[in-house]
Amino acid sequence: MAPLGHAPPDTGSDRVSGGPARRAWSAAAVASGLLVAIQFVGADLGTAAAPLGLVSLQTALDPSDAAAAVASWDGPLRAAALRAHALDLVLPLAYGAATWSAGTALARGRAAGTPAAALAVRAGRTGVAAAVLDQVENAAMTVTLLAAPTGAVTTVTVAAAAGKWALLALALVGLARAWWRSLRSGRA
Repeated sequence: MAPLGHAPPDTGSDRVSGGPARRAWSAAAVASGLLVAIQFVGADLGTAAAPLGLVSLQTALDPSDAAAAVASWDGPLRAAALRAHALDLVLPLAYGAATWSAGTALARGRAAGTPAAALAVRAGRTGVAAAVLDQVENAAMTVTLLAAPTGAVTTVTVAAAAGKWALLALALVGLARAWWRSLRSGRA
C-alpha cells in the first residue's frame, strides 16, 4: 500500500484494464445502475411506519420503530425489501471502487505533482471507508430484516449510516476539490 497521500503504485494492471479513470467511470456506472435498481425494486416500500422505505431503518434508533417498519412490509413487500437490500449489499463495492479509482486517476493524471494529488488520494480512501461503514450498516440491517431488532442492532445501524453518509460526502467533495484544483493549476 502506498504511503498516505500518495497514489498507489502502477502494478501493470492498468495496461490491461484501461487504467484507474476507466475503472472509476465503470464502477460509477455500476453504482448508478444499482441505485436505480434499488429504487425500482423498493418503490412500494414507503409505508406509514417506514416513510423512507428501506432507508427508514437507517434512522430507526428505537427497536420498536424498526420492527414496525419491517412488519409494515408484509407479503410481496417483504420480498421486495429483501431484494432491495440484496442489491444494497453490492452497492458499497461499486462506489468504493469508484471513489478509490477516481482518486488514483486524479493523483496519477491531471493532479500529478500538485497538492491536489494528495487530496485526491485521501478522498478516494475516504470513499472506501464509507463503503466499509455501509457494509457494517448492511450487516445490522440484515439482522433487523431477518430477526427481531435489538437496541444494539439499531444503534449500530444508525451510527454506521450516519458515518457512511458523512464520509461519502467528504469523499465526493474532496474529489471535486482535487479535480477543480487540478484544473486551476493549468494541467490538461
